[in-house]
Amino acid sequence: MKAMYKLFVYGMLMNDQVTKRVTGRVFPKKPAVLEDYEKIMPGTGYSYILPKVGSVVEGYVLYGLDGETLAKIDKYEAEGELYDRREVEVIVQGRRERAFTYVGNLSGLRRFFGPDVYNDVRIKEYLERKLRDLTDLEEEATDLERRAKSELLGDRIEKLISAHFRRAADLKYLIDKILYKPELPTLEKIKSDPEALKYADFYIRLAVKHMIFNQLERMIRNAFAGELSLPSKYYEHTLTNLVALTFMNRRAIAVERLMEELDVNRFRKEIDYLDYAVAAVKIADLLFDPLEIKEVVDWVVSHRRPGKVALGAEVEMSVIGSRAIKASPGEDPKFDSFYYFNDFDLLHRCWKLGGHVDDHSGIEDPEGHTRGFFEYSFAKTDVLRDLSKPVTDDPWVLNQLIHQSVLFADIPPHSFHITIDPPQDFNLSVPADPEMLICLLLLGGDLREDEKGKLHEVRVWEHEIIDDHGRIHFSDENIHYASEEEEGKPKRSLIEYKFMRLKSNYNYEPFILALKGLQISYNPRPLGSTFRSLEGYSFPELDEIRKWAESPRPVSDMAIREFLRLVREGLMREDDGRPAHPIDYIEYNLRKIEKRLTAVNDMLRSRRGR
Repeated sequence: MKAMYKLFVYGMLMNDQVTKRVTGRVFPKKPAVLEDYEKIMPGTGYSYILPKVGSVVEGYVLYGLDGETLAKIDKYEAEGELYDRREVEVIVQGRRERAFTYVGNLSGLRRFFGPDVYNDVRIKEYLERKLRDLTDLEEEATDLERRAKSELLGDRIEKLISAHFRRAADLKYLIDKILYKPELPTLEKIKSDPEALKYADFYIRLAVKHMIFNQLERMIRNAFAGELSLPSKYYEHTLTNLVALTFMNRRAIAVERLMEELDVNRFRKEIDYLDYAVAAVKIADLLFDPLEIKEVVDWVVSHRRPGKVALGAEVEMSVIGSRAIKASPGEDPKFDSFYYFNDFDLLHRCWKLGGHVDDHSGIEDPEGHTRGFFEYSFAKTDVLRDLSKPVTDDPWVLNQLIHQSVLFADIPPHSFHITIDPPQDFNLSVPADPEMLICLLLLGGDLREDEKGKLHEVRVWEHEIIDDHGRIHFSDENIHYASEEEEGKPKRSLIEYKFMRLKSNYNYEPFILALKGLQISYNPRPLGSTFRSLEGYSFPELDEIRKWAESPRPVSDMAIREFLRLVREGLMREDDGRPAHPIDYIEYNLRKIEKRLTAVNDMLRSRRGR
């Protein structure tokens, strides 16, 4: 007769779906208490227990485990390395019973996870590997197939791990949803849709490139955690995303060649999504070169210029420019304005870069169809719930992310937004000097001639940033939440500048510094709001911007001097009254800002003399 055992569990094994994935079975269980032990939940959220007189740990006792089952759980818990299985005495419904449990092997945990500063990275890596195994439905699956399935479920696994770290209330629900018969995406619907098939080659190339990117980013994050970590308030993938984008752009020819060799640069009816994912994993493995990537890491680290003000960014791209949202079917010959984005499951491929379709409705339907811009919102933690963190406090990093992402997507750039977390609240009653805002348009707007040779600022003049109610979205008040737990809690407003034209191979670093410096010193109020009515306020600045955009005129030399003074003043007191950046870096970029302002202003002067 087989020996049967009891097991006291206090972590993820309390969930029946996890137990079933590990052992193939669900066991009878009863609530139990373990005395004289303490449950340790580090900041990272990865729990273990250690002896401590007077403390108690609550959990469950599982009944009816045989030796084979215990061996499976031993493997899952890395028994002998991270945990030691011990026999203990637990209290079940007032009675004392003997049961096994897993006690933290402190030396093993420290050895495996390294110094505290890297705990979250190493623990996340470990959890990812465990969840990858748990979500696999086939015992005989190869490592490539398991990794490919993990890739296809990547954003769901990320959400589960994030909830685990935050100790979120919905962790059990997420585990059930993600681990119980996870559905992999399929392309079967596309194969029978003649309209979707017209664009399928372009979509599948975009999907495969993002899967390669996701794999490389994960490997880079695990290999270079120390060099590329950020404080927890910022999006954890920011620097690793930048390194992965830069590396892929430098190796763009090799990426295209490997996609062609594996025949995944086009849509093929005889294969399905998992086959494309397997190929993407193979390509990422072939591309990954630690020495070459280390060069990119060193380049990023050596050029970083962190400050104190949190920044965010979004970039919009479209084959047909501003027509993207109101385009006719087929007007965009490559993507049909991303109408089939969800059919190709791209929301779940582009998640690390916050990729989605923006139709300016503010609503994200993961299964619906809409036409709009392809947008990267660089620090979205959940696109559907519109949750996000700051991207960085580094203007150089933000500029490089903008540049490298446009190069990577290989879709014509259209516009971008910059979000700033200002050091002080806005005074919504005080209008800004229109000339200060026009200086921003000189730096980041889009001055172009119409067919008659007349110059306009086209973002405003062609109603690209004017809504159906006639309001100009030059800058808006906004609020961002990083997690479900934060939603509804009071938060200070951010300002999101939306007027900028996005160009390839353009250095936006001086412009980002100009925005930041002006916001710190002058703090111009937002000219709209995304979450409340501002009907009680008048905005004469908007009328001035509208008139100027129709017929741009030079600003006064005094206005340029005042603008530069305000930018410099803000940058020189960013860090609690002191500069956050090196003085030579500030002065170098101030000269660039002045040069750009003077050049555009001189061009406007010369045209008025015609």
